[in-house]
Parts: sequence; C-alpha cells; structure tokens
Amino acid sequence: MFRKRSRSSEAPGDSGMPPAAAGEPGDRSESTSHGLRELVAERLDAACRALAREIVRSFEPEIIVGLVKGGAYAGEELAAILGCKFVPLRLHARSRDHGYRSPAAESQMPAEVAGKRVLVVDDIPGTGETLNAAVEAANRAGAEAVRTATLVARSSGYRPDFSAIQTDDLVVFPWDYEPTTGAVGSAGDDLAD
Repeated sequence: MFRKRSRSSEAPGDSGMPPAAAGEPGDRSESTSHGLRELVAERLDAACRALAREIVRSFEPEIIVGLVKGGAYAGEELAAILGCKFVPLRLHARSRDHGYRSPAAESQMPAEVAGKRVLVVDDIPGTGETLNAAVEAANRAGAEAVRTATLVARSSGYRPDFSAIQTDDLVVFPWDYEPTTGAVGSAGDDLAD
C-alpha cells in the first residue's frame, strides 16, 4: 500500500531508509526520545498490521471510515487487512485551515453506516476534534457502534480506542512528502467550503 523509498541495496529486515553516514541521523522510526520519528513504508505496514490485531481483540468493524488525508491511507490498509468496506471521509472547515472553525462531517457520512459497527481512522489524533466530529456523525447516521483508531497516539490529549504507536515525537509519514497547495497535510482543495 505504501510506497517504498528507493535504495541501491536493501536486505530483508532493513528499515527502508538508507544507512546514515557518520554523524548523520538515520532511521528514527524506533526512536524513544522526543524528537523526530520518520515512519517509512515498511514500518507503516507493520503498524497497520499491529493495529488490526489490537482492534479485533475487542471490536469487529464492518465499515472503516478513513479521515482524509492520513486516515484514508491507514484506513484503506486496515480495511484490506480486516476484510471490511472502506469509505474515505473529508471533513469540511478543519480548524487548521483558516482560523478556527469546527469540523463538519454530517453531510459526508455515508448512509450505509446505519446499523453497522464503524471504525473511524486517522493518522494522529491531535485534539481529537475531527475524530469526535466523525464519531458523532456516524452515531447520527445510525451506526450500531463506533470506535476510533489512529496510527499514533500522544501521551497527553485525545486517546483513541486503538492506536499502534505511542510517542510524543514529531511523526512524518510518507504522505507528508506529497506536494500540497493548501493547508499542511491537505490535498489542496480543503479550502473550498
């Protein structure tokens, strides 16, 4: 699912990052200190598989709703692993776009969530406002049960029902390298209401 960075040689079990030259930082995906954690394709795949194992211990989603942008990548991968339907959801008027505005998901939540167990997925929860908006929209649309999952959770702030990685590091995902014309992490068309 995730694109791998090209390497001249890659041995099995490599992190997917070129080896660091002396004195240069290398793959930080296993870092335990506060700083930067760059998650490469192989680590994201492993995080999604670990997250799927955690989810099925107590919840069996029928539909996964992935919040665009990062939650769509993770949600699609989780849906493939768990064998359930995937639906991307773009929230309107995200707070990080232009000033503070509450996110709105009601008009975009698919009606097919009614009577289903729904898992709402994002990459990092931040304040949890977007996850909460999607959960509320799924509940209003008649979902039987709704849970949240993120690839990364912080030690403070919003706590999703499920997460793969606990860190306070700045996390950089492969989709963060995609060029954008709008807000950080946007697909460029988030500014339209």
